[in-house]
Amino acid sequence: MGYSPITLDALQALDAIDRRGSFAKAAEELNKATSALSYTVQKLEEQLGVTLFQRQGRRSVLTPSGTLLLNEGRKILGATAFLADQVKELATGWEPRLRIGLESTLELKPFFQALGKLLEELRKPPKSATHST
Repeated sequence: MGYSPITLDALQALDAIDRRGSFAKAAEELNKATSALSYTVQKLEEQLGVTLFQRQGRRSVLTPSGTLLLNEGRKILGATAFLADQVKELATGWEPRLRIGLESTLELKPFFQALGKLLEELRKPPKSATHST
């Protein structure tokens, strides 16, 4: 597998710049210096040999190449977030899905009431393991 200059950090930077409309606002969101964000984009542009943003006044707008990279990059960001969630769920013992089969002759109202109570319980914050004396 060859080296790719496209990193998760660079994809997160592109996403934030696009959503926020400027390097400064994106840097604020990502808790980075604007110069660090500019460097990340500049380095990526150099390594790919393309321009990713055009300046329009104070706003940075994606070029067609930047749009392609960001659209596909968002899929990667979504997949990595999903993977992280799955790993956390496995580590904590939670299954990622709950499958329930119902008999077609079953009365549904009591079932959905019980399911609603279960969901309420799951939304409550966990009780502290320490007790005050």
